[in-house]
Amino acid sequence: MAFPKELVFETIDEFKEFKFGMNTIFYFYGTFCVPCKSIKPVWNDKLAKLLASKVDMIELDISKGAHHEIHTDVLGLKKIPHFYALVNGVGHAIQTSKEDELMKFIKEHYDLEEHIDFVENNDF
Repeated sequence: MAFPKELVFETIDEFKEFKFGMNTIFYFYGTFCVPCKSIKPVWNDKLAKLLASKVDMIELDISKGAHHEIHTDVLGLKKIPHFYALVNGVGHAIQTSKEDELMKFIKEHYDLEEHIDFVENNDF
């Protein structure tokens, strides 16, 4: 998966049974959420180029399907925008709308150092 893909899970079981890659990042957002709108270009542009073929990128709108329950009950997350990263099958989360915090989170959890330097030093 090269670019963010929006999925809709109608039930928690459907989410639990879905075969995610070992390296997947989820972006939980709401269309009503102003901070979500501010971080969306970073997700769609910078992170899509950075993570490209290395990490599956999945968007989940909390107003659709069972996404609110997945966000709160299954993953234990509270606010949006929220990013949940599976790194070699282990989950890590950050709630932020700030580009620098999100990029730091990505650097901490994914081994993409050369690619990050390239993306940060080029205007896309």
